[in-house]
Amino acid sequence: MGIGRMRRVQQWLLFARQWHLVDATGQ
Repeated sequence: MGIGRMRRVQQWLLFARQWHLVDATGQ
């Protein structure tokens, strides 16, 4: 497991959180 993988996971988490917020406001 390298730093690149951790960075990718962090970016995915940020994206998922943003998408969830947009979905909540969209409703």
